[in-house]
Amino acid sequence: MNVTIQPKKLAGTVTPPPSKSMAHRAVLASMLSGSGCLTSHSAWSQDLLATSRCVAALQQDVSRDGLPFLD
Repeated sequence: MNVTIQPKKLAGTVTPPPSKSMAHRAVLASMLSGSGCLTSHSAWSQDLLATSRCVAALQQDVSRDGLPFLD
């Protein structure tokens, strides 16, 4: 299958996703601090959710956007 893409001028805004590495570090740093954390504007990918569940399983307070991560 051949596809031809015609160049043309684009307009708009692109917002790159935040760094998942930094988000993992923030969750782990929160666990190590013992005081919990509040995150916002994080890309909650499947691997970051898994990391957060591991931290929650260790009975640490992990929240996102001011809401409890796990019920």
